Amino acid sequence: MIILKHIREKPVICKKKYIERFIENSDTIIDEIILLDSSLRQNLEKQQKLQEERNKISKTLSTYKDKKSKDFLSLSEKVSLMKIDIENFEKK
Repeated sequence: MIILKHIREKPVICKKKYIERFIENSDTIIDEIILLDSSLRQNLEKQQKLQEERNKISKTLSTYKDKKSKDFLSLSEKVSLMKIDIENFEKK
């Protein structure tokens, strides 16, 4: 079983182990796994930051009494756009 944590922490050892098992291209496979894992982690981090910001703005919006003010409308538009961005990150 491949455990990402092991590959992430000790890529050289993992490459050596897979070479010993006669797995072809183990160097490139391990490198690609590391790159994909890194990309995934970055996307998740960006997604979480967007969600946090969206939640803060949504909380601020709930305090507005005048739902037709320019500030309210611009913030609600921003929340809508952030929702789309978050959905795009989830698709990746």
